[in-house]
Amino acid sequence: MLNKMKIYLQELRAPFLTVTIIPVIIGTIIGVKEINKFNPENFIFILLGFIFLHLETNVLNDYFDYKNGTDNVNNEYIFPFTGGSRLIQLGKILPGEVLIEGIILYIGGIVFFMPLIVKYGLIIFFILILALISGIFYTAPPFKWAYMGLGEILIFLCFGPLMVLTSYYVQGGHDNLLNVFLLSISLGLFAASIIEINQFPDFTADKMTDKKNLLVRFGVDKGKYLFILSIFIAYFLILLCVYLKIISYFGLIIVLTIPVAIKAMKILFKNYNQPLKLAPACSMTILLHFINGIIIIFGVVIN
Repeated sequence: MLNKMKIYLQELRAPFLTVTIIPVIIGTIIGVKEINKFNPENFIFILLGFIFLHLETNVLNDYFDYKNGTDNVNNEYIFPFTGGSRLIQLGKILPGEVLIEGIILYIGGIVFFMPLIVKYGLIIFFILILALISGIFYTAPPFKWAYMGLGEILIFLCFGPLMVLTSYYVQGGHDNLLNVFLLSISLGLFAASIIEINQFPDFTADKMTDKKNLLVRFGVDKGKYLFILSIFIAYFLILLCVYLKIISYFGLIIVLTIPVAIKAMKILFKNYNQPLKLAPACSMTILLHFINGIIIIFGVVIN
């Protein structure tokens, strides 16, 4: 029983939750500073709601990538960054169990959103629907957004503007929507860059199973420039937010992480046709999101 629970926990891929926790914290802090009041209940509801929806997306993505055959033919994955959890492929968990786990998480996300829907009405309801449609149909039919080249855009929107602005709103924030939106774009781009670099090891399997994400559409030679563009714009926007005093001058510390970004780019340029050598670049990209997210948090607090 304990071993089975451990497998269920592995299926969640919880270490990637930092891409949810950081934007929620940032939106919350800005909202709290605006009205000089912290609503802990709203923070808990929105944080757990988005966490459950993120985990639901992870789990259902595993299930539907199995059903669609993508992860089954993937022999160039880099665990734990690409190719899913591999638990179905390793025979450690049945596909039906993964589906049930995803449904439970889906229900959990709705439960945590319900008090906010009751309190704030249609705006939170529509945000929940948008998050559910984005997460469930990321790889699930009939839409299969990731197979249409829309997955990267949805990741940018959900892990950037959607999470930051919603967390800001439920803390009572409303006067600085444009500033918060501008800041949230940088977080969304850092999140999108994670999936962009992770798609390189999955390229062959994705192409074989007609998963026409942006990398498959552009090809690996041109696709590497999308990763660079996302990183470049993300850094530019953070520095712009410092200049506009949306965050404090503490945010300038992000320039110290630029060498890490450049190193990841160099690894990609050298090895974009040798996916198994991209593991360092994948880990560096996740690190960039985390460290720069922490810098933004302190920049917002100090501001």
